[in-house]
Amino acid sequence: MKKIFSLLVFFLVLGLMYITNPTKNDYTEFVKVQLDVKVNENNSPGKLDNIIGDVLSGAGARIASSMTERKEYYFASLYTLKTNGKTYNYLGLFSNFIPLQTDNPLEDTKDDE
Repeated sequence: MKKIFSLLVFFLVLGLMYITNPTKNDYTEFVKVQLDVKVNENNSPGKLDNIIGDVLSGAGARIASSMTERKEYYFASLYTLKTNGKTYNYLGLFSNFIPLQTDNPLEDTKDDE
């Protein structure tokens, strides 16, 4: 009985992973949100700045998406962004993106003072 329950849980997790495997459009939206955060934290809270920031982050997300290769593994995906001679890898899993390196260009790079 315990073995059947374990197998059931295992297949349920696999099914959940398959259903929540993020798409290339999900990756583009992820990049856009990350760029929005970076642009908005460096701008004053004016309407024009927000509009310009939205345009720039949207364009940047589309450019980053076009420079990204997606490898589909059914239960997860590997996204590889090649830019400026560097390669950045992200694991798409459970509708989330996990950077697979410490120097993530989409994270906040400000030094704590």
